[in-house]
Amino acid sequence: MTVQTDPANPTPAAPAVPAQPTPKAKNTVGLIAMIVAIVSFIFAVIPATSFFAWIPAVVAIVLAIVGFTRKGQKKGTAIAAIVIAPIAWIIAIIVATAATVVGVADAIDKANDAPSSATVTEEEATADAPAEEAAIGDTVTTEDGIDFVVTAMECGLAEAGEGFLVETAVGDFCKVSITVANNGADATRFSATNVTGFIGNAAYEANNVASKVNDQMIGAEINPGLSATAEIFFDVPDAAQLELVELNTDFGFDEAVVVRLS
Repeated sequence: MTVQTDPANPTPAAPAVPAQPTPKAKNTVGLIAMIVAIVSFIFAVIPATSFFAWIPAVVAIVLAIVGFTRKGQKKGTAIAAIVIAPIAWIIAIIVATAATVVGVADAIDKANDAPSSATVTEEEATADAPAEEAAIGDTVTTEDGIDFVVTAMECGLAEAGEGFLVETAVGDFCKVSITVANNGADATRFSATNVTGFIGNAAYEANNVASKVNDQMIGAEINPGLSATAEIFFDVPDAAQLELVELNTDFGFDEAVVVRLS
């Protein structure tokens, strides 16, 4: 059967369907560039890592340029990386410079505060110095103005003391004869307890019963301008001799003086 159409009213043609735009693919390189740029920014704001922030910044810029040139892919992450990376680099330069300046300033301050060998005070040098040793017959003076002179030492004595106060040595007695002169401003007391003997590192206390100061067993008070003589006995091993003695004033507030005996 033939279909006839009315020439005056032709059948309208179907409308053309518009072509759908092709969606752009994800830009993986651009995304990586943005992540690396963010890492660079984090490095930049931390003083300890700001010196190395330029490395990820350069990598981010290169990757961003590559991602930006990819056809048919999104550009947003690549553009963000191109913006963030240079900013991070600039911040890194500022932070690194500030950290360097602060570090140099601290080093200069520490160097200025540290004492040098040229600025050590006389008091510090004296405090660090070991006690000066004298010899038998030398006059040694304490800070309080007390003069000591060890006049003699005699060892190998079996007994010491007088009368019913005679003491028998366990080993041998060493007798140290001392003259004490008070040239200070205050009275001082001197007794056997003010003298310590040494053999090597071993310390020996005096025998208080056998020892005497101005013939007094308990010691003697020495006023300014006066002097006293003392015989101090030490019980030491057989055939041994004291090597040195250390002498102090009654309260021991000043530095001890040392006299070498052998």
